[in-house]
Amino acid sequence: MIQLYDFQEKLGLETRASLRKNKSSLVVLPTGGGKSFITAWMVKNILAKGNTAYFCVHRRDLLTQMAGTFKKFGIPFGYIAAGRTYNPTQPVQICSIQTLARRLDRIPAPDVLIVDEAHFSCSPTYSDIIDTYKKQGAFVIGKTATPWRMSGEGLGRHFGSMVMGPSVRELMDRGFLSQYKMFAPSTPSLKKVKKQGGDYQEKELSVLMDVPTITGNAVSHYMKHAMDKKAVAFCVSIEHSENVARAFCAAGIVAVHVDYKTKPEDRMRAFKGFARGDIKILTSVCIFSEGLDLASLVDQEVCIEAAILLRPTKSLAMYLQQVGRALRKKPEPAIILDHAGNSREHGLPDEERDWTLENWKEKKAKEGDKEPEERVRQCPKCYFVHEPKPLCPECGYEYKPQPREVEEVEGELEEVDILAARKVRAKEQGGAQSVHALTALGRARGYKKPEAWARHVYNSRAAKGMR
Repeated sequence: MIQLYDFQEKLGLETRASLRKNKSSLVVLPTGGGKSFITAWMVKNILAKGNTAYFCVHRRDLLTQMAGTFKKFGIPFGYIAAGRTYNPTQPVQICSIQTLARRLDRIPAPDVLIVDEAHFSCSPTYSDIIDTYKKQGAFVIGKTATPWRMSGEGLGRHFGSMVMGPSVRELMDRGFLSQYKMFAPSTPSLKKVKKQGGDYQEKELSVLMDVPTITGNAVSHYMKHAMDKKAVAFCVSIEHSENVARAFCAAGIVAVHVDYKTKPEDRMRAFKGFARGDIKILTSVCIFSEGLDLASLVDQEVCIEAAILLRPTKSLAMYLQQVGRALRKKPEPAIILDHAGNSREHGLPDEERDWTLENWKEKKAKEGDKEPEERVRQCPKCYFVHEPKPLCPECGYEYKPQPREVEEVEGELEEVDILAARKVRAKEQGGAQSVHALTALGRARGYKKPEAWARHVYNSRAAKGMR
């Protein structure tokens, strides 16, 4: 029997109700909220009704991970994946997206198609599968922590409704996610780094970030703020990740690089060593960013205590997925060391965000050489973090005009005063009593949909009897 928390069961039941109306629903739940458990619960119910289900993933690690979850709850399954024997008699199949796409004309539609990391669903491979099986009558469930694409394309192309779970802040307040401390350094200017596909061009970004000064800072600030904690470092390239691992090892801290080319047995050895604590740092490029649950892979509890951000990104989804690795439930606050400036680009991890299935408004003006807008400001006098203003609201410090480009990358990381920042934001929001005032606040905060966010907050207050 699968025992869900109240919010997980509620999300599962709401998804089932939504499917009756729309036949396709997107389930949104932050990283660490238990999407795998909810999936297993859903699959159990699908099987109980005599129906079939395909669960689709985009990486081989996730095949193994979900297999472990299904085994844990006694769910029989087969595979549709390269190197695995296909058994069509199994009502549940764990599918590699790539393999399923190649065999699409030979494998009949399931009753229910479940798509993991569904923010990828608008890509051609995902779209082919979803569109084909929809036409054959399949219900479609998408799962994601971040229903957002840099292209601005909305996921409403494939999903008729969105079922929202609790926010990051709500899960933190209830103790299902850990609190955190964030330290943010000065970083090199990214104004000259070219964009590719909406994000920074990897080759140029690697040249900028893979330098001894920044890598040395990553090591020294880990030693200062997170020493002996199990940490994952998110890097730009394989070479960058390898260099970061070597730098930690040179400082006497056991670190191992893993990537998609690492042999499965070597990767599992690294994961188990990390789980035991023999390895303190795992460095990688992408494999920890999305969906990876180490506990399921190694069949024991694994606590990622810190995240080291060494890859600047324009992707809000990537940023939230990365910090989310360290926010899984644990007694002590997670430590986030942001050497990439991503918190300045995207805000705090638990910031309110207005998710939507609609297309995001595309920027009419080209970015050119324009720096990303400042999302947070850190007072050099009291370290208070607040919305960009000429005066610190906590101590009154007046900011002096400074050049946008930061030449010096060395120096101390400043701790983000999360509690103080949250109090200021709450006070600001509480003072905005009308939809108009809330919309203005949302616009000032840089929300992509300030009007929708304002209506959401206003209606939530009404439901709670707060207005």
